[in-house]
Amino acid sequence: MRYLPIILNTFIGLLLTGCGTNVALPPSPAEKHSSSSIFKIKKYTNHMPYQDINKKKIQMPRAGEKNAFGILVSKEIELAYDSYLGGDISKALKALDTASKRTKDNLTLWQISFLKAKIYMLLGLDADAQEEIKISAKHEKVHFKHSLNSTALRGEIYLMESEFDKARADFNYILSSIGDWELPTSYGMPPSNMAELVSVTTAQLRAYTGMAASYVLENKYIEAKTWAEESEARFNSVHYVSNHGLYGMFIKSNLDSYYGRAMNMVMLGSAILGATKDYDKADYYYKQASKFFNTINYEKGEIISLSLKAKTLGFIGKFEEANKVALGAIKVANKKKMYDFIWRIETLRGEYLIKENKINEAQIAFRNASNVIDLVSGDLKTDFSKRRFGTGKGDLTYNLMKINIKQKDYSQLFIDVENSRARAFVDIMRNRTIATTNNNQILNEIRNIDKQIKKLVIENTSFSLSGNKSQTQVQHSEEREHLVAKLNDIDPDSKSMVDVSTRKRIIKMIEDIDKKATSVKTITHKLSNLQEQEKLRSKRKALVKRLIKLEPQSASVVSSFAYKIEDIQKKLTDEASIVYFLPVKADEKIKALLITQNSVKLKIFELTQTKLSNIMQQYLVKIGAYDNSLTSQMRSFKKKTKTTEGEVIATVKSPLNALHNLLSLKEIKTSRVYIVGSGATTYIPWGTYNKSIEVSLIPNASWLLNTSKSTNSNGVVIVGNPNYGGELDQLPGTVKEAQALSKLYGIKPLLYKNATIENVKKDVGSGVKVLHLATHGVFYSDKPLDSAIFLSQDSKLYTLSAKDIFKSPIKADLVVLSACETGMGANVAGDDLLGLPRSFFLGGTKAIVSSLWPIDDEGTKEFMTEFHKYAKDGEYEKGLLKAKEHLKAKGYPESVYGAFVLYGTSL
Repeated sequence: MRYLPIILNTFIGLLLTGCGTNVALPPSPAEKHSSSSIFKIKKYTNHMPYQDINKKKIQMPRAGEKNAFGILVSKEIELAYDSYLGGDISKALKALDTASKRTKDNLTLWQISFLKAKIYMLLGLDADAQEEIKISAKHEKVHFKHSLNSTALRGEIYLMESEFDKARADFNYILSSIGDWELPTSYGMPPSNMAELVSVTTAQLRAYTGMAASYVLENKYIEAKTWAEESEARFNSVHYVSNHGLYGMFIKSNLDSYYGRAMNMVMLGSAILGATKDYDKADYYYKQASKFFNTINYEKGEIISLSLKAKTLGFIGKFEEANKVALGAIKVANKKKMYDFIWRIETLRGEYLIKENKINEAQIAFRNASNVIDLVSGDLKTDFSKRRFGTGKGDLTYNLMKINIKQKDYSQLFIDVENSRARAFVDIMRNRTIATTNNNQILNEIRNIDKQIKKLVIENTSFSLSGNKSQTQVQHSEEREHLVAKLNDIDPDSKSMVDVSTRKRIIKMIEDIDKKATSVKTITHKLSNLQEQEKLRSKRKALVKRLIKLEPQSASVVSSFAYKIEDIQKKLTDEASIVYFLPVKADEKIKALLITQNSVKLKIFELTQTKLSNIMQQYLVKIGAYDNSLTSQMRSFKKKTKTTEGEVIATVKSPLNALHNLLSLKEIKTSRVYIVGSGATTYIPWGTYNKSIEVSLIPNASWLLNTSKSTNSNGVVIVGNPNYGGELDQLPGTVKEAQALSKLYGIKPLLYKNATIENVKKDVGSGVKVLHLATHGVFYSDKPLDSAIFLSQDSKLYTLSAKDIFKSPIKADLVVLSACETGMGANVAGDDLLGLPRSFFLGGTKAIVSSLWPIDDEGTKEFMTEFHKYAKDGEYEKGLLKAKEHLKAKGYPESVYGAFVLYGTSL
C-alpha cells in the first residue's frame, strides 16, 4: 500500500501530459447526414448514478487556462465571459472584437463568433444573431469539418421565434449526423481529440434539449418526454465524467453545461406532467432544476420553471392550480422587475381564467399585461408574434378584443387594437437610425434612455456571479483580515490534528464572511439598479408626452400611444368614415368597426381570412397580374394549389364577384372611406370596388390626427426611366409618362442618366409638393425594409430602399411610386404595415400612390395623367377615383385600374 501514492502520482502525471488516446467519434458527421433522414431515438445505454451539481466547478475558464475545447483563454476572452454573464453586454462585445483581432486561430475565432451570436440572442437581435452564426459556422467547419454547434444555436433562435419546424429541422440534422454515438464514460488515457469530443457532445446535448423544448412549447408533451429523458441521461453521463476524481482532470464542465441541464430538467418536468400527470415525479425535476439554477445564480430560472409549469397545468385542465402557479411566477418577476416575463404570464393567466369563465378577473389580468407592455415597449426584446410560455402580444390583443366585443365596448376595443399596432411599430423600429426631424434632440434623448434601461434590465436578469472583483472588495472587512492573519500564522504543512482542524474552521469562517458580504453587495446593487430603472422610465415618459404634442409621427417610433375613438370621430366630416378591420384568426370570420362621425358599429363579414386569401390569389392569377413577374414569390402564385395548412383551395368561379361581395359595405353611406387593414384585408385591391367612393388606406386611425405640416412648396419632381447600367430592363414607356406629366406641371423631368439619387435629393431639397417616380420597384415580404425603388448613379443601378428613406427622408406632400408592387408591405405583430409607404410617411409625406402588382406602360400613363389633373390641386382621393372611372370607361380591365392604391390622405 505504501507504493499506492507513487503509482497514483505517476498515473496522474501521464494523464496531464501530451499522451492520450483517440476517442471514437461519429464518422464524418457532415458527410454522413442526408437531409431527408429522420433521426430515431435509440435508448441511451450508459446508466450512471445520479450526478448532482458540482459546486466547486461552477466557473468559466480564467485567462491562461484552457476551456473545454482546448482553447487558451486570453484576458479579452475572460473579460468577455465575465461581462456576458454579469450583464455588461457592450463590454463583452468590445472584448470579443479585441480578441478576434489578436488571433488567427479558427477554433478561437469560432468561439468568439459563437459567443457573439449568443449575446445578440440575449438582446433579442435575432437577425444579427443569424448573420453572426454564418460566420461562426465557417470557422467551425474549418476546424471540425462540420458546423453542428452553430446549427444548434440557429435552431435555438428558431425556438425563440416559435419557428418550431425550422428548429426541429436543424436539431434533426445534428442528430442524424451524429447518429447513435454515445459519450464514453471510462477512459484509459486522456483523449487526444478532446476538442472534437467536446464539440460533438455539446452539439448533441443542445439538439436533444432543443427537441424537447420545441415539443413542450407546442404542448406535445408525449414527444417532449422521450427527448427530455434521453437528454437528461446524456447530461448525467457528462457530469459523471466531469465529477470523476481522475477523468474530471481532463474533461471538465463549466457553467453553460449546468445551465443547459437545468433547462432540460424544466422541460422534462413539464413533459412528465403533461404526458402522464405524475405530479410527484414532475415536481422532482422542477426542484432539481431550481437547485441548479440557484447554484449558478441564474435568476430567470425560477420564473421560467414556474411559467412552464403553469402552462402545462393549464394544458391538462388544472386551471385553478395553473393560476396559482402563474401568480407565484408573477410575484417573483415583480420582485425582480422582469417585465418581459410579467406580461406573458399575465396573458397566460388571463386565458386560464377565461376557461374558468372568470371573465372579469381575466380582463384584469390582460389589462395588467397591457400596462406592463406600455411601460417597457421599446426597451425589451423585439416581439414578432413570438410565443413564449404559449403566449405572444397578438394573443393579448386578441383576448382583449374578444372580451370587448362580448361586452359591446367598442371604444375600448378601438384603443386596444390601435395600441397593439403602435407597440408593434415601436418594437420594429427600436434599433433603427432616427430620421432627421424637427425634434431630433428629444428623440435622441429617448433613445439614449432606452439604451441605459436596456443595459440595466440585462444586468438585473443575468447570471449574478461573484468573481474575483467581488472577493477583493470585501477584503477590507476587519474581521476577515483578522482571520486571514490567524490563518497565515498556522504552518500549512503541519500534520498536527489541531492545526488541520483550526485551519479548516478558519477557512470556513472566511468563506461565510465572503458569502454574506457578497450577498449584501448583490442585494444593494439590485435595489440601486431597480431604482435607477424607475427614474429613467419616469424621465422617458415625460419626454414622450412632450414629443407627442410636438410631432406624433416621430413619437410613434419610440412610444406606443393610442388616441380615443372620440378624438378620431371629431376629425371625420359628414362625408367620411373608417372601416377598421380587426385582427382575427385564419378560420374566423372577418370583423371590422365601421366608424362615422356619430356612430361605431361592428360588422361581421361572411368570409374568413383564409377564404379571402384564396379568392385573392385566384383573382390575381385570373387577371394575369403575375404573368410578367420577375420574383420567385410572384412566379409561385400560379403553382399554388394548397394553402399553408395543406387544404386544397376551392376554386371560385368568379373571384371578382366574390371579392366585391366581401367589399360590400351597405352600411357605409359616405362618399369617402378610410381603410385600416388587418392580415389579408391589407392587400384588397380597392380600386376594383364597383361603388363610386373615394378610398384611401391608412396605417392606423390615429393617422388622421397627423400634424405633419405641408411643405408649403409648389415644387414638382418627376423621374422616368433611370439608367440601370444593364442590370434591369429599361422602361421606355415611363419616358412618355414622365413627359406627359411634366407638360401638365410645366417642368423638366429627370430622365435616363439624369435620374440619379443625387439629382432627386437636390431637386427635392427641403421638400416639394409632388415627387413622381416612374421606375422599377421590388418588394421583399421577408425583409420589408429592404423593399426598394431603383434610380441611377454614375450610369449604374442605384437601390433606394425603405430603410434608406427612413434614415434620410425625401420629403414631398405627395409621392407617386409608378413602379411594380411598391404598395406592398409586410404585416407584423400588431398589423402594422412596414415597407416603402411607411418609410415615406415617417419622412413627412402626407399621401402615397403605388401599385399592388405589375401593370402595362400605356395603362399606367393613362391612369397617372388623369390622376395628376386632380392631384396638382391636392385632391388625391378624388383623383384616384376619377382616374379609375376614366380607365374603366375607356375599356381597360380591372387588372390595370385596380392595381393602384392611395395610402394616407390629403387632409
